[in-house]
Amino acid sequence: MRERVRYLAGVGVPQDDIAKIICCAPKTLRKRFPDDLDRGVAEANATMCGYLFAAAKGGNFGSRLYGQDEDHR
Repeated sequence: MRERVRYLAGVGVPQDDIAKIICCAPKTLRKRFPDDLDRGVAEANATMCGYLFAAAKGGNFGSRLYGQDEDHR
């Protein structure tokens, strides 16, 4: 269950929808899985940063622009 919550949070599914998917109340989701919700988002961000970094090193100019946009938000 924890892996599923982590995965869904990582791909950007809203917490209310995750709660519906795992059949619990949103409050219960936040109470029982706070670390998994945070970790899923953090892991997804780290993965994307890795892809962007690799693409930028490979000469993909678009990935450089995307990374700059993210820094300025």
